[in-house]
Amino acid sequence: GLYGPRTKDSIDKANQLLDDFSNILEKRGIKVDRPTARKAFLKLSLTDMGKAIKAVEKYVESTPDKKYRKNPTTWINKRSFPN
Repeated sequence: GLYGPRTKDSIDKANQLLDDFSNILEKRGIKVDRPTARKAFLKLSLTDMGKAIKAVEKYVESTPDKKYRKNPTTWINKRSFPN
């Protein structure tokens, strides 16, 4: 993580949140490069992970044309979700 090594519980929670994030996108036909997205996602705090998951559905709905959507890893790295 950004603030030092994560505990096993924190890693398990982060992996579950990443699975949730990926599932939301994949249900809408958006491919997720899991290893790359995982690396970016694990750099976020647990709070930011939660914010990303809450925001991703709204982002997908607000950009119905897939060609204008950011790559999921870019979306995470740029912290394109609301703070």
